[in-house]
Amino acid sequence: MQAAAYRAPETAVLNVNSCMSSCMSLSAKVSTEVRLSDGGTQTYVLERRTLLSFQKYCAELSSELTETLRSFCLLRWTEKRIWPRRKRCDRKQKRGKRGSASTRLKANPTRPALPSVLLANVRSLDNKLDYIKLQRANQWEMRDCCVFIFIETWLQENIANSAIQLDGLTSFRADRDTSLSGKTRGGGLCVYVNREWCTNAAVAMRHCSPLIKVLSVKCRPFYLPRAYSCVMVIGVYLPPSSNANQALAELYEIVSKLESCAEKVISYVPERLPTRRPYTNHHEVLRTVDLFQFAYRSNRSTEDAISSALHLTLTHLDKRDTYVRMLFIDFSSAFNTIIPQKLIVKLSGLGINTTLCNWILDFLTERPQSVRIGCNTSSTITLSTGVPQGCVLSPLLFTLLTHDCRATHKTNHIIKFADDTTVLGLISGNNESAYREEVKWLSDWCRDNNLSLNVDKTKEIIVDFRRTHPAHLPLSINGSAVEIVRSTKFLGVHITEELTWTDNTTSLTKKAQQRLHFLRRLKRASLHPSILITFYRGTIESVLTSCITTWYGNCNAFDRKRLQRIVKTAENIIGVPLPSLQDIFHKRSVRRAYNIVQDPSHPSHRLFSLLPSKRRFCSIRASFYPQAVRLLNSTLPPRIFQH
Repeated sequence: MQAAAYRAPETAVLNVNSCMSSCMSLSAKVSTEVRLSDGGTQTYVLERRTLLSFQKYCAELSSELTETLRSFCLLRWTEKRIWPRRKRCDRKQKRGKRGSASTRLKANPTRPALPSVLLANVRSLDNKLDYIKLQRANQWEMRDCCVFIFIETWLQENIANSAIQLDGLTSFRADRDTSLSGKTRGGGLCVYVNREWCTNAAVAMRHCSPLIKVLSVKCRPFYLPRAYSCVMVIGVYLPPSSNANQALAELYEIVSKLESCAEKVISYVPERLPTRRPYTNHHEVLRTVDLFQFAYRSNRSTEDAISSALHLTLTHLDKRDTYVRMLFIDFSSAFNTIIPQKLIVKLSGLGINTTLCNWILDFLTERPQSVRIGCNTSSTITLSTGVPQGCVLSPLLFTLLTHDCRATHKTNHIIKFADDTTVLGLISGNNESAYREEVKWLSDWCRDNNLSLNVDKTKEIIVDFRRTHPAHLPLSINGSAVEIVRSTKFLGVHITEELTWTDNTTSLTKKAQQRLHFLRRLKRASLHPSILITFYRGTIESVLTSCITTWYGNCNAFDRKRLQRIVKTAENIIGVPLPSLQDIFHKRSVRRAYNIVQDPSHPSHRLFSLLPSKRRFCSIRASFYPQAVRLLNSTLPPRIFQH
């Protein structure tokens, strides 16, 4: 039988058998054995009625009697019962709107992973204080906001800090300085920090110039992820009259100074800043990236990749006893075979921050993935190879992975646009040893980096304009021969072994003629000409002008008339004049050439060299670039590029 316990006010307990169970009668008798101090034992026989009365009597026991009963092992002290605590992961999580991110943020408004920031152009801060107080009193978003950044505060030195103080906020200001900015009106920056989020804040830097005004505040909040040591709040104000390019160039220098003092990565609010910066945040990574990688870089496009390949080819073919072999490589699931560990080693070699490398490695490894079709969902598997499909970061990571895939011989060139890779072999005197060694080295490099070459889809074009030439032997990759073709598609443009553009214009003409049918249907529906023009530019003109600067200048008259005939037909359907392809080619060529001249990091920048007069460019003889030089010489004003 189990023992029963009876609680007394002094927390004393009488230990007997389970005679007190409700299933026993009042006259039931039980026996208990008591151990005496001399080592002997004595047995007592008690009734349940007696034990019940004894329980009531225990409430008035004295301390001496309690000790006596304890010596007979009849009383003991109760232990405090510890209720089991449910683990955090075992607790019931709230679902739906009660468990949403906004609800969690309302519950802990001062502990966000990243601070909430409110930006505003106040136009005289001292006149807007009452409005700000009202908004903070009625809106929880403003009341719980961590940082407020106000521009156009119009504050001056004669306005004290107490005049702009807000309850619960710490103010940091950068007033208008007439001597530095040269302006007597407007301007001014002010940053408010919520004291419930952070009380340890100080001004890190103030900068004022006619182009830009910067105020940087360093904050150490109460709660911050372990990966970060502080939060740098940088408020930037560009006056409407300032030059954007010059202001951003000045901002780059300011931020670079801040980065040299900080070890962590700085995140920027303006979207244009990361795209316009010539290098990454901490390290000059792009200086080591291959110049012939044209994907995902500013002022680069497929037109640059095609023009570079054609220019190298045509320039080499101008020499005697030469020909060119162009190998168009195809990878099998290039993004799915990347090994994250090898990628991280290359990123570290580029000098990228260790914290950022670890973050990328954690992002790429142990990714759960499943497939869902209708109501059916497959089992989840964990992937630690490749990069996620559709992720913005994936193409950039592949570009950095292949940054060391460069030509090893000066007569060869490897042109890349993401995973589209082309090998150019500039061969003289039928000596193909360097070209074949280059292809073998590329095959070994792909094997070392876990990239699989699809030899069946890899094609080769041989451009040989010599009247008499021997038969060309095909390449062999991994024991398989590469097919030699007359024409292939390179970044959306059809290239032939004769370097003519009839095949390309024929393909474009067929696509455009199919779309003319839909333009006629819209015309019959009596739509406004503006809608028809929008449809024409989006579906027909975009096809006809795809990479137009690379091929239109070398088209024959027959091909140009075929293309212009489509424009004329669309013009008759719409009933309004449309720009000709010649005008579009002229305009885009000038714009593209101007961008190349202004970009010293562009691989074709060296082709635009000024004559001693500094008024015109030195002309070359091949590809897109001579035409661009002629257009620049005839269009742009003199001394436009002289600094």
